[in-house]
Amino acid sequence: MQTLWWGCFFNIALLAAMPFMPQHFPNYVIPLAYSWGARGIAESKQLSKESIAESPQFRFHSNWKVLGLGVVFLLGTALLWIAYLLAIDSLSTESP
Repeated sequence: MQTLWWGCFFNIALLAAMPFMPQHFPNYVIPLAYSWGARGIAESKQLSKESIAESPQFRFHSNWKVLGLGVVFLLGTALLWIAYLLAIDSLSTESP
C-alpha cells in the first residue's frame, strides 16, 4: 500500500512540475522516465510469488481486490489531471 501512496505523491509532483517544463520539451521523455522509474520501484519493492508463499507475514489477495484498487487509483489520477487541466484553463482565459 505504501507503494501506491508514493505513486500518488509522484503524480502530484509531476503535475506541479508541468508548468515549468520548456515549451518544446519532447513528449516521450516523461512517459519513458515514469515507466522506467515505476518498473525499478516495482522490481525492488515487490516480493516474488515464491517469497509471498513462503512468508508467514504476507498472503495472496484476490485478483478482484487488486483490480478494484487499481481502478480506484486510476480514477483518482484521472480526476486529479482533469481538475489540474480545468484550473489551468480557467486561469489562462481572460475575462471580458
